[in-house]
Amino acid sequence: MRSGSDSDTDRLSDNGENFASWYQGRLQESPRQVFDAMAHLRDVLSGFVDLRLTQKGSEYRELQAEFSPQDKETGNVYRFDQLSDGQRALIVLYLLLFADGAGRTLFLDEPDNYITLPELQPWFAELEDGCGDSLPQAILISHHPEAIDFLGNRAVWLGREPESYTRILDVTNDTMLKISELYAQGLTP
Repeated sequence: MRSGSDSDTDRLSDNGENFASWYQGRLQESPRQVFDAMAHLRDVLSGFVDLRLTQKGSEYRELQAEFSPQDKETGNVYRFDQLSDGQRALIVLYLLLFADGAGRTLFLDEPDNYITLPELQPWFAELEDGCGDSLPQAILISHHPEAIDFLGNRAVWLGREPESYTRILDVTNDTMLKISELYAQGLTP
């Protein structure tokens, strides 16, 4: 993901490389929702303070993130591309959920990559709360046990046999095992 933006856009690219430009557009179109996303990020991303676009030329802005240790009054500012993969992923996920989800369907492939469980669980809870209300639906592809266990009972499962078509699976769990354990043992259809 690049830190620079020379224009705003309303569509985030599939790999997120234009996140800075997309963020610039979100700030202009839905500043309240961006503010809400930032508030949630402060709760789950250790030391996170804010994102800012800093003017670096007549038409170029640089996306920066500020982090502040608890024992310091002033924070450290980093270019967005200097953050860890997990920090960037978490920021993007929260902004997608709060600042871009209204009226749209989210399609996310392995959104849980690079993210720790204490960061991931609150996002799943917010996703679940938003689905059907502010967010029409979300389609996730995940093999992460936490995603499977948290969302598995309230989700539609899709699966396929090798070299076959995709179908809806009936995943019922009448055992004491977690759904991820059933999946790992090959006991789900």
